[in-house]
Amino acid sequence: MAGIRMDTDADRGMTDHASTPAPRLILASGSPRRRDLLGRFGVPFTVIASGADETPPAGAAPPAVAEALARIKAQEVAQAHP
Repeated sequence: MAGIRMDTDADRGMTDHASTPAPRLILASGSPRRRDLLGRFGVPFTVIASGADETPPAGAAPPAVAEALARIKAQEVAQAHP
């Protein structure tokens, strides 16, 4: 077909990821509920609970505590398992 250019995946910046291993998913929580919820998605994961102190500061708002603890746990486990 003269004048028609067919773009390839490489032309569009797409690559074949079949040879790239999937990233490892780590659940940085020992919570049975979180393990159950994540397991329902059928995605393989490893549980590596952090040793972070989960005692919330007095008067802290629950959403702020949840976010701070999640960040602390993730950073601690990520440093140990890059």
